[in-house]
Amino acid sequence: MDTSPIPDMDTSASLGASSSQVATTPIEAKYRVEDEVSFILRVEEPSEVNLA
Repeated sequence: MDTSPIPDMDTSASLGASSSQVATTPIEAKYRVEDEVSFILRVEEPSEVNLA
């Protein structure tokens, strides 16, 4: 795989995409985690309210 340029390009592209999705700074990572948590809570809250 290392000798072939195409898989290397795909690997570096996927690594770059995942690293940019994670965050470039700890602050961005914190906000992204909070966004995911708040989104999960927003999804769960309506069902809890409907059950109550």
